[in-house]
Amino acid sequence: MSTVHQMHILSGDLTLHKRTLAPIRVLIYGLRRYDLDRVKALVSSSDPSADPEKAKGYLSHQSKVYLADVNDHMDYILESMDMFGTISENLISYTFNSISYQTNEAMRRLSLATIIFFPLTFLTGYFGMNFHRFSATNMSDAFFWAIGIPLVFVFVLVWSWSDLSRIAHVIKKQTAEKQYQQARSFVAIAQPQESNPHMPASDVASLCA
Repeated sequence: MSTVHQMHILSGDLTLHKRTLAPIRVLIYGLRRYDLDRVKALVSSSDPSADPEKAKGYLSHQSKVYLADVNDHMDYILESMDMFGTISENLISYTFNSISYQTNEAMRRLSLATIIFFPLTFLTGYFGMNFHRFSATNMSDAFFWAIGIPLVFVFVLVWSWSDLSRIAHVIKKQTAEKQYQQARSFVAIAQPQESNPHMPASDVASLCA
């Protein structure tokens, strides 16, 4: 969990840096894009008789090229921070999903043990009743197992039917894939022999191998 804690701190730092650098990118873009517009507005407000179209900006062409390059770098940095933030969040989600999967597997094993021993617990409680006339209490322990083992088998079969069906489906799928691969190998072997019917038997045997 210490790694997850550090990743949370890293994600917070990335968010803080993005919030710090985003206004700087807006400022750089505004300096480059609206330099001439600001000068025209100042000329119009200070001297109404002056022609705003003849006004020139404060920044030279070289400065605008430099600011454009800085703006591109800022875009790249912010996009990289977005990517790193997304990766960190995905890793955190993956960690918790892995923990949840392990917990579910542990609960699944416990549930399987419960399914197996629940019928035996029921039978133990049933035969442990304090009855005055209960002929089954005079039997040996073999009578208990003669009832318990079939009951456990039926109980497990009923409650694990979905898992057993899934296992059977996987086995059937693997068998079908194996048969498909064998069929492809047979076709690949048969095609060279059909194209060259005079192929020696030793070459056919080497292809089959």
